[in-house]
Amino acid sequence: MYTTFIFLTCLLLVIGLIFWLRPPKKINTAWGYRSARSMKSQEAWDFANKKIGKYFMISGVIYAIAIVAVLLLFKGISQFEQYEGMIFSMIIFGFLIAIGLDITILEGKLKKKFG
Repeated sequence: MYTTFIFLTCLLLVIGLIFWLRPPKKINTAWGYRSARSMKSQEAWDFANKKIGKYFMISGVIYAIAIVAVLLLFKGISQFEQYEGMIFSMIIFGFLIAIGLDITILEGKLKKKFG
């Protein structure tokens, strides 16, 4: 369970760092944040890829803090093992929510800025 938490947190942070510092330069279908709005123009592509990197990094930090808080909360319970399945589900669900929020926010900004 802990390795899953560490892996997902590192995944968000590493992908975020890569996209933020070295986003894909040209529109392509293999690598980058690809959506109908982000691929409309080079300017939209650059904006989207840089922003998604920043959002993933922020989400990674918030996600890590939230999961540590949940683990500390449940760690005080004497029968911690019986809650491991629920905690694992919360970890996965939190990861999906983080990515979903990042994409929703970015798509809103793309729509506002590029139509």
